[in-house]
Amino acid sequence: MNTLSLFLTIPYLMVVTECCMRMVPPDDVYIPSTLAPVESTMAPEVSTMTPEGLSTSAETEAPEVTMMTTPAMETSTVTEQLCKISAATCPDLASVVIDNVDMTTDTGGCIELSCVPGNVPFLGASFDNSEIPPPTAGDVGDDFIIIAPIPPQVVVGGLNGYYGLVCENNKLKATKYPLGITTFSGSGTHGADGSFSGKKSALNQLTCD
Repeated sequence: MNTLSLFLTIPYLMVVTECCMRMVPPDDVYIPSTLAPVESTMAPEVSTMTPEGLSTSAETEAPEVTMMTTPAMETSTVTEQLCKISAATCPDLASVVIDNVDMTTDTGGCIELSCVPGNVPFLGASFDNSEIPPPTAGDVGDDFIIIAPIPPQVVVGGLNGYYGLVCENNKLKATKYPLGITTFSGSGTHGADGSFSGKKSALNQLTCD
C-alpha cells in the first residue's frame, strides 16, 4: 500500500512543478548572485550623425579654435628727405661759400650750390682737415685746391653732385675729386685718376671766379 502511494505521489508532483514553471515568464526569472557588483569604467557612448551615417564614439572632442591676432596698422607714415646740405646741418655755410655761388633751397630745405654762369668753381681745403694724405713731406699742413674742369667743360650735376658735397659736423666737405688736386707747395697734381674720391675734405672756401 505504501509503495503504491509513493508511485502515485511522484507523478503528481512532476505535473504541478511543470505547471508552475510555465506560469513564470522567462524574462522575469531572477537568478540571485553572490558576486560583488562591478563598476563600469567605460566612457559613455555618444552618437553623432555624419554624412556616412550614424557613428558612435566614446568621446567627442570639440574642434580647437585658434584665435588670430592682427597687429594694428600704423595710421600715419613719416617721410623724411635726407638733405646732404641744409641750413640745419651747415649753419656756417655762408662763411665758406663766398662769391658768385648760387644757393637754391628746395621745399624740403635742401640746398643746391652752383656757379653763376660764366664762372669756374674754386674749392680750397687743407691736409690737416682732410682724409687725403699729404703726397710729399713738404705738403704736410699745407693747403690744396680741388682741380676744376676747364671750359668748355662743365660741372655735371651742379657742385653738389660733381664734388660730392656733404655737411658733416657742421662743416661743408668734398668727397669727390674727378680731376685730382694740386698743392700750394708746388709738388704738382695728384689723384688725377679720381683715386682720392671717397675721402672727405673740409673746405676752407668755395667760390666761383
